[in-house]
Amino acid sequence: AEVLDRDLKAIGRNADFFNLGGHSLKIVRSANQIYKTFNVKLELKELFEKRTIKEQADYILKSQKTNYLHIEPVEDQSDYVLSSSQLRLWLQCQINSDN
Repeated sequence: AEVLDRDLKAIGRNADFFNLGGHSLKIVRSANQIYKTFNVKLELKELFEKRTIKEQADYILKSQKTNYLHIEPVEDQSDYVLSSSQLRLWLQCQINSDN
């Protein structure tokens, strides 16, 4: 209901996620909420195939549990250390300013 921005009473067990206004971005949000709530990582492919709450619940119950790892935000700073990938991209942009 939260992901779809719908009243909980308007969503039945057999209601189709996409018929309720779901789309690919909301599938990603739904997968994240499922992971946080139930400690189950679902592949997005599974959520596209299992479109009702009942199908998703059955799948969640059968799935392996994985502890949710919350990443804490860092303190606000004027500068942050770049990862090696970020540094490489920055250097490429400096060398090739047309890119």
